[in-house]
Amino acid sequence: MALKAKMLRSDLARTQVQLSQREEAGESLHVIDFDQLKIENQQALRRIEDKNSELLKLKLTSGNALQVLTGLRTRLVELSEEAAWLSTETRSRRAMLEKLAAETGLVEKQLTQAQAERRQLRQPNAAGSVTGGSKQVMSYVETRAREQQLTKALADWERKVQLMEMQAARLGIR
Repeated sequence: MALKAKMLRSDLARTQVQLSQREEAGESLHVIDFDQLKIENQQALRRIEDKNSELLKLKLTSGNALQVLTGLRTRLVELSEEAAWLSTETRSRRAMLEKLAAETGLVEKQLTQAQAERRQLRQPNAAGSVTGGSKQVMSYVETRAREQQLTKALADWERKVQLMEMQAARLGIR
């Protein structure tokens, strides 16, 4: 566009140079020729103005497109960073979930074992009689001590399960 405007200006200058050369050479221009040159000059100036306004519009459009592109690039960078963070967060939460699932399985297994031992200890011993002597008394005392230990361990494990369930609920798991 600027090149065309430049070309039109050079055409105008060349025409003016030719006119001045003709005047110097003594060729007289008729009024009609002079009027014709004026009209051509005005038309050339109008075309130059039209091309300049079109160039200005294109520059504005280009500037607006560049602003939109810059905004979109910025948004893309922000979204990429957020996606990376979410990916990392997802991996860490999955790892936590797997760890909690493994610990929960272990606790449930130990709880089942403790409950089975507790049931065995609570069942009356058919072979044990009061007349069996001190061995039976010692066995009874040991059994009661073991029962108390297992009852305490059971309470501890139940509390651990509750804590893990609260942790899982806090993390939004399940």
